[in-house]
Amino acid sequence: MNRDEKFPAALDAWMPDDWQEYRDRVADGEPTTTAMDTISRRREREARRETGMEATL
Repeated sequence: MNRDEKFPAALDAWMPDDWQEYRDRVADGEPTTTAMDTISRRREREARRETGMEATL
């Protein structure tokens, strides 16, 4: 599965704080796709850190 295929599914896992960050970024003029990508990448980094995978990358 490539990044484009998993992207819409990743939005299902967003928490209310993620959606608020998205709304804030868009309100500040950030393009919607850039805001979504930024938040999704942050969530991926946080998940790797929580599982200890960050050290192996």
